[in-house]
Amino acid sequence: MDEKETIQKTINFIASEIRENKIQLKKLNLDLQAAIKKQQELKE
Repeated sequence: MDEKETIQKTINFIASEIRENKIQLKKLNLDLQAAIKKQQELKE
């Protein structure tokens, strides 16, 4: 495997990890928003 292939594989791996993390962050953000909303309702 030459250096170009190695670099491309590294880029693909990192891009894949970033996409996965974005999906997880989106879900966590939704969970956070729901928890904040519930907290606000309980304060009222």
